[in-house]
Amino acid sequence: MRENIWNIILINTLIGCGGGGDGAESKTPPPVSITPPAETSYLLTDNPVSESAQFSQYISHSIAILPEDYGFSSSEVYLKIYTLDQKVLFLGKVASMKAFSLHLPSSVDRVYFDLFSPVTTEEQFTGEIIL
Repeated sequence: MRENIWNIILINTLIGCGGGGDGAESKTPPPVSITPPAETSYLLTDNPVSESAQFSQYISHSIAILPEDYGFSSSEVYLKIYTLDQKVLFLGKVASMKAFSLHLPSSVDRVYFDLFSPVTTEEQFTGEIIL
C-alpha cells in the first residue's frame, strides 16, 4: 500500500513537470536583433540655439487710453481690458492714468476695452486695440 502511494506521487510529479522528455530538441526562440537608437542628445551644450531664436511667451505692450477723449466729465472713470475670449487683463480706475503697459501672450494680436463711469448719465464706450 505504501509502495502504491509513492508510485502515485512519483507519477504525478513526472507528469506535472513534463516528464523526462523524449529526447526531442526544445524549441529556442529566434535571435532578436536590437538596433541602438540614433545618437540624440538632450543636453543644452549639444544643441546650440540660433542667434535669432526667441523664447518670449509674453510681449510688453504700451497702451494709452485717455478718458477725456471720450467726453467723460466724471473724475472716476473705469477701464476694463479683455481678450476676445473674455479673459480680463485689466480692470481699474484710470482717471489720472495716461498710459500703461500690459504683458500679453505673444499669440494675442488685439484686445478690447470698455470705458465706463459710475455716473448713470454718461455712456459706456467699447473699443478695440490692434497690437
